[in-house]
Amino acid sequence: MSGVIESLAQWLIQFDDRHRQTAYDFVMKRVLFITRAQMQQAVSVAYSHHVLPMLTDQVAAESDGKFKPWQVQSLRAVMSMREEDLEIYSDIIVDVTAMPNGVYFPMIREITKKIRAGVRKPNLHVTVSENPALDAAICEPRRHEKPTLLYGFDKSLQQASLSDLRHVWLAILGENRSAQLDKLCAYKEFAETVPVFPMPSSDPYRSTNLLLEYSTFLLDAQAVEPRNFLYSDEKNPFETCEKICQTAEYYDVLAPLGGCHVVLSTVSSKLLSVGCMLAACELLDQKRNLGVIHMVNQSQHVEEAVLESPGPSTPFTMWVMGECYG
Repeated sequence: MSGVIESLAQWLIQFDDRHRQTAYDFVMKRVLFITRAQMQQAVSVAYSHHVLPMLTDQVAAESDGKFKPWQVQSLRAVMSMREEDLEIYSDIIVDVTAMPNGVYFPMIREITKKIRAGVRKPNLHVTVSENPALDAAICEPRRHEKPTLLYGFDKSLQQASLSDLRHVWLAILGENRSAQLDKLCAYKEFAETVPVFPMPSSDPYRSTNLLLEYSTFLLDAQAVEPRNFLYSDEKNPFETCEKICQTAEYYDVLAPLGGCHVVLSTVSSKLLSVGCMLAACELLDQKRNLGVIHMVNQSQHVEEAVLESPGPSTPFTMWVMGECYG
């Protein structure tokens, strides 16, 4: 700041006494002073909020429909992790509260791959603010894009040599997603469907209400047998991960027929979705045939009364990789 005052003083010296006050008033009233730090902050905000979305849309438009904007964001997240030297950090914290599944699934997958391949292995933490009641209040989107495979979780389903394998669909359920589930189930012909219900949950009737909401879809359209129902703690992503992996191992009984593809999808609250992501990473590390299908909602809305009083959100931190695992 002292340098600015000195420069101002030198600038004022060139004026005689009659005009110096006018020049000073001009500086104080018309000139805006911005420090280097403020300018860097302004550029950072402008780039992230205006320039980057514009470039993302431009890349998507120039791909002639090959990539959607969210897919460009996903690739950018993965590439940024590939370029980053993660071994210089002791701990890496990823907050996925405001991230869509299409971005943080492949990004965390890339981070786990780099940590496993590295010499010095930092701790990886995933944090999220959980509010199942608010997630349940999000109304059914009016428009959907077509289901697509998430980057990094798509290779086995795209291999022609594996195209004849049976597909087993593990679908993590959430409220108000009937249209999405209809489109997701049409993505492939599934030999088995395994719906995942949140139980226990903060709302003790949540699983019952989900079964009632999707009874026609599950029991009639998909002909799912109740013994295929899977239950996982709403607030324990590690349990969700373990149960999905155990279910994938159960379908090893199809090995004499060549095996199967395990296909995951989640239209549920954050912690259950994080559990799905952890399971997908684990199954890929086990060299299993796996795919994660995803849909982007082009429009969502929540009732204004819910937004005014959304209820408490609970922060969670998951220690995913690092010292505690040896």
